[in-house]
Amino acid sequence: MNYKAKLHGIKAFVFDYDGVISDGNIWSANDQIIVRSGNVKDGYAIQYALRKGYIVAILSGGNGESIRSRMKMLGVEDVYLGSHRKKEIFEQFLLDKGLEAEQVLYVGDDIPDSLLTSRRQRNFFLGKVLSLLLMAQVTEVVLTRL
Repeated sequence: MNYKAKLHGIKAFVFDYDGVISDGNIWSANDQIIVRSGNVKDGYAIQYALRKGYIVAILSGGNGESIRSRMKMLGVEDVYLGSHRKKEIFEQFLLDKGLEAEQVLYVGDDIPDSLLTSRRQRNFFLGKVLSLLLMAQVTEVVLTRL
């Protein structure tokens, strides 16, 4: 079965933030200000998915009101920040939304994201070489940025 067929039953997208929605760079101006960089095309894609009826959520170990604010502007209601127990939060998200794991496409980029993998779940990982090598062991598709 090809990946397009596997995506047919997807009802929700869950994204890590740093390294997936943002480019992974964090600038700190002082102890109070942290700036993350993202791509407006990703924002458009998120809004498009919401308009098409998909559920979109952010599940990130990162923290910052700028993340919550950006997602609110895009219409994303389910934003879980400072999530160091991603698997537990993800399982509660499934219960709250009445979803099965195979109905969710999770996109992550690092080792903590691998804890969410299951044989039934659709997982895509983006990332740097070390993370990609580790993620290739637990996922069906690994995407790289050129």
